[in-house]
Order: sequence, then C-alpha cells, then structure tokens
Amino acid sequence: MNTFFADVVAFVGHLTRAQRLFVLVFLFLAVFLRFYPGQDNYIWTYDQARDAYTIRSIIEEHNLMLVGPQTEFFGLRHGVLFYYFLSPFYYLSQGDPNLPAAALIAWNFTALIPITLLAYSLRKSKRDALIALALTAVSYQLIEYSRWISNLSFAVAPLAWFYYFFWHLLDKRKSAVAAGVSLGLAIQGEFFLVYLIPLSLAYLYVVKVKMGIIAKYLLGLLFGTATFLLAEMKFNFIGTKIFITEFLGNHGDKGLTASQSLSKYFDHVGTSTQQLAGGLTPTMGLYFFFFLLVSVVLFYKNDWRRPWLHYLLLIVFSHSLLFSFRFVDAVFVNIPILFPVVLLASMAVSGWISRDRLIGWGLVAAMLVTLLWQLWFNSKNFMPFSWWILEQQQGVSFEQKMDIVSTAYKLVNSDEAFSLSVLGLPYGVSTVWASLFEQYQVRTGAPLPLLTGFWANGYEGTTVLARTDHRTKRHITIIESNYDVLIDEHTIAAFFENEDKTTRLLEEREIAGFRVQLRELLD
Repeated sequence: MNTFFADVVAFVGHLTRAQRLFVLVFLFLAVFLRFYPGQDNYIWTYDQARDAYTIRSIIEEHNLMLVGPQTEFFGLRHGVLFYYFLSPFYYLSQGDPNLPAAALIAWNFTALIPITLLAYSLRKSKRDALIALALTAVSYQLIEYSRWISNLSFAVAPLAWFYYFFWHLLDKRKSAVAAGVSLGLAIQGEFFLVYLIPLSLAYLYVVKVKMGIIAKYLLGLLFGTATFLLAEMKFNFIGTKIFITEFLGNHGDKGLTASQSLSKYFDHVGTSTQQLAGGLTPTMGLYFFFFLLVSVVLFYKNDWRRPWLHYLLLIVFSHSLLFSFRFVDAVFVNIPILFPVVLLASMAVSGWISRDRLIGWGLVAAMLVTLLWQLWFNSKNFMPFSWWILEQQQGVSFEQKMDIVSTAYKLVNSDEAFSLSVLGLPYGVSTVWASLFEQYQVRTGAPLPLLTGFWANGYEGTTVLARTDHRTKRHITIIESNYDVLIDEHTIAAFFENEDKTTRLLEEREIAGFRVQLRELLD
C-alpha cells in the first residue's frame, strides 16, 4: 500500500491548481451521472429480485451462506461476497433497491482511483491520467455497470484495482498481495474471470519475477477466493467438477467455428469501445478501436521495448482468449476489456494532442459528447446497455414495473385485497412481482394481492403473496412484454382461456410493453 500512497502523492503533487479543479469537476460529474436520472431507475429482472430475497435472509433469518448467485451452469456459482456486501443495505431499506444501488455506485466509484493512477504510472504522464479520469467518469458502459445490482457489477471495481496493482508487481516487484486479493475479489463477482489466474502467472514467469513474490501473489489470491475453497470443500468440489466438464468436456459437440467466434469477438470489441470511448454504433466503435490501436502503436513506436506498452497490449487483448471457448454470448466476456479500452483511448488521444492539438481535443470533445448522448438517450428510453446485454426486452427497470403495480391499484380503486394472475417468464415464478408488490406496500401501506393461477414452488419470495384458487370480484391480470418467447403456445392458450372463463375484461392499459387488465369476476 506504500506504493499506492506514493503514487497518490506524486500525482496530486504534480497537478496545477487548474488540473486539481479538473479532477474535482469530473469526480463530481461521475457521481452525478451514476445517479442520473434518479430514483428507481435500476434494472429489475428475476435475478435482481431473487438476489434481493436471498441477501435479505442473511440478516433477517440469520442465513449464513457460502455460495453466491448461480452461473449459467447449474451447480457452478459465483462468490458469496456480493451477497454479504449488500446485506446491510437491503436490510436497512426493507427491500428497496435504491440504497443497495447507491452502495454499488459507491463501490464502483472507487475504480476511478486505480485507473487514473495506472494511466499516470505507465508513462508518468499527467495528461494520460486526466484523460483516463474523464473517460472513466463519463463512460456510458461503466455508468451502467456501476448501478446494475448484479454480481457482475461487484467485479468491476476490484478488476480495476487488480490492473493497477499487477502493473506495480511487474514494474517494481511490489503490491503482490494486493494484486492477488484484488483479482480474488473480482473473481468473487464473476467466476469466469478465473482465466486471469493462469494468464497472470504465465506473464510473471515470462518476465522472470522471483518465486517469493509469486508466492505472495498466490497468497493474496488465496485470501480473495477463500469462500470458494470453503464452499468447494463443503459441497464435495461440485463446482470444480462442473467447471472442468463445461470448459473441457462439452466443447466437442457444442463448439463454434473460428469465424463465428471471431465475429462475436469483434461484436464485443465494437460495442464495448462505442460505450466506453465513444461512437454512435457498434461498427463505429470497432473502427474507432482499430484507430486507437494504430495510433498507440505509431505514436509510441520508440517505446516498443518498454514494459508499459507490453502490459497495455496484453490487457487489451487478453479477453480474446475467452472467445476460443463456446461462451461467446455470455455477459462476462466483455468485463476484462472495460478499463483496457479506457487506457488505450487515453494514450491514443494524448498522443494526438502532442502532435495536433486540434485533432486531439476534437477527439476528446467527440468522445465525451457521444458518451453523454448514449447515457441520455438510453436512460430516456429505458434501454440499459442499449439492449446489448439484456436484449430487446421492454419494462426492465424498477421504475417501469412499479408504474405497472401502481396502475393495478388505481384500476382496482379499492382498499381491499384483489386477486392477481401473471403471464410471464419464468412462468409461474412470482419472485419479481412479489418483490414489487411488497415494496409498493412498504411505500404506501396498500394491501398485498392474492396470487392465483399456476405458480411454481421453491423459488425466492414465494411466501410473500398469499395463494388462492378463487378470484376476487376485482381481478388484475398482468401480461409481460415477452411472454411468448419461451412459454409454449399451449400454456399461453390455457392461461387466456382460464382468464376468460372466470372473468370479464373491463379495462386494459399498456405500460412499457406490459398489459395490465382489470377484470371482473363472472357471476
């Protein structure tokens, strides 16, 4: 940590008064943009509702846990620290996501520190660091990640710290334990970042780092991933077995061609660059990525043998290894490139400013404008990540869903509990709507509805809404925007047949692609 404080003192000490004001302005802007456009504007899908109930149980029910959220593969889970980190905030807010979201924003806000210091440490350039700070502050994708209540978001800040400490491990043979702990915490948030372990060890071997320092790095890594080891020992190493099976055993019959994998890789790079460094489309982002890369190679060709350039290129391209597996559509594959793209852009633009101030500052202006435009447009249209990660599904925000719940109560216009049926995904799982109606009750004191129709047992939050086989006089039916994606046509037909057999439609409203129906019980 002495290296960290020395970097802070060195960087701040070399700043002019105007540059210090620049830092303060962008730090304030970073906070403001991460809370824009305000309360309830957070992604709220099944994963968030499920995690909320699980996290609340840690304090409310003294449910001490060893495993975190489920990955794509049953039995293989992320780390549990994400749950413990948010548990006091969910407990204090009584399930309201605004306080946990604020906690994650604060957690990810710390990423501005290591990325700024890393940009400064690589070439001892204040301009590199200030541009990196500005980009990290206004980067649309980093803003979305910082307020997404997800284990993925928990991994972002530790990953930034890992890149910073690992550079000092390479450059000064210091901060080995801190680098290991940071990577361990990042893996807690996103298990598949485990690929960085063999890659980092191989790099340490190539640059001839002493075994004693590598041992310290492994010690920090062991500490950061300790809960994984405890869980594996308790559950007979089921996660390890599934990991080996999925990464090695299932590629023979489920593989992709090289062209398919490379196509996905370029899609990820283009979209990430657009949302991290600027642009209007993913294709524009891909062109911009190559422009930045060529600029760095040409401007710093005299530094070709310097370790900082090797390190920058390594972290920029390291995540391409993930595309040699079959998980090219998974969310996690873009996380490792978040900060490397910011660093690449800051150094490329800094090089342009040195050679042509008009072009250089013009690039800065274009990048900032397009990033802020993406934030404004996507927030206005409730399109987090421009639909990239969540695909095109309307009504994904907590605010939109609470508007649906509020509309249901207004349609019923009664202080008595009403019956509720929902056609959505996963069909019969009431976790999301239980969390929404429960939060509406906390905020307004309104009675909870009675859930009717088909329901699935064994999921989080299933005890929140009481079940009934009989509809009340006033009945609400909610039809989700994408109900026909995974529900088979026979189930859909049976649902609507049952609704029409027992109730009469009085009024229907559409909100964010969801249909809210007020129905009356047939005599």
